[in-house]
Amino acid sequence: MKRIVLFISCFLVFCFMFNEVLYCQDVYFLNKPEILYEDYSPSYGKIADINENEIINIIGKSINSDTKGVKRIEVQIENGISGWLAINAISVKDSISLPEEITDYNWIHSYYLDVLRKGMKEAVFEYEPFWRDNFNKYKDLLTHNFSWNTFIEVNYIQFNNIFIRIEEIRSNFYDIINGRIYKVNNSYQFYSNCIKKLVNFDECIYGNYFNINEKVKVTLEMDGDYLLVFINDKKLFTLIKQTEEIVKQFNNLMLDNYVDLSEIVWPRRAYGSMDYPPPSEDLSRTNDEIISDNKIADNIASHENFIAQDNGEKNSLPLPLLLAIIGGAVVIAGVVVVVLRKKK
Repeated sequence: MKRIVLFISCFLVFCFMFNEVLYCQDVYFLNKPEILYEDYSPSYGKIADINENEIINIIGKSINSDTKGVKRIEVQIENGISGWLAINAISVKDSISLPEEITDYNWIHSYYLDVLRKGMKEAVFEYEPFWRDNFNKYKDLLTHNFSWNTFIEVNYIQFNNIFIRIEEIRSNFYDIINGRIYKVNNSYQFYSNCIKKLVNFDECIYGNYFNINEKVKVTLEMDGDYLLVFINDKKLFTLIKQTEEIVKQFNNLMLDNYVDLSEIVWPRRAYGSMDYPPPSEDLSRTNDEIISDNKIADNIASHENFIAQDNGEKNSLPLPLLLAIIGGAVVIAGVVVVVLRKKK
């Protein structure tokens, strides 16, 4: 009986300690001396010099950047004075840091590579179906009303030791504050609290998983060049690093129906595999050329299916179905189809 009581007591203590680790109040402090300003920009005026290791309370409802790109958030220091501090000067007590492999990049959905690989803007409908009905409306709003020269810079997530910044459709923004970070096997786990949601478009990709002032458990796991994201222990996103070339080609595809994949670096899993391997040839193609090639491939496939369904009495093709490739011309059932390839 004593053993059972001892076991139950130890189990309850373990559960309490585990619960404390995950759910107790996070303590934020300054990791270096910093200046407290009246607002997010130094031009608003200095309030005080704050010493390293001072405990602070984050009270801000957004993360704002000054003209030099320094991100700041409103805090309250120990004497009760409020002001704005640079967020990179804030740390969480007893927290580890995310690796630079994660924090040094913006991350985007890996499926954008599939869209580029298919070379047709309609391919994005498979993953973001709301564009199907509102493509032209949103295109006009994004490029005209907001005076942007690009159609879209693909939705991205930026991870930091203290915060997560999410931008989707170039018009929905989310600011999320992170708690203590723990290393669990090969993953990084922490709780996050969304402090701001700015939704200009009703269609949300990330926003549905982050509600205002609601903590969610976030787990990040590297798999080669891929980043797997779990929310409340459920895998939701597979991300890759956002590069200038991916953004450039995505804009080309959406605006001009043209894509050049020759400069894109294709990510690999930890064991060398690719979710979306690059096409073996014709890395620079227009939308019309890709559609033409796809139709020809479909025609050839249909004839191959016809042959496969033959009763087996003939080992060779009937004369009308002979396929001959002569000088770039494909002859199918007596009909000549010219395969167009763009010269490099």
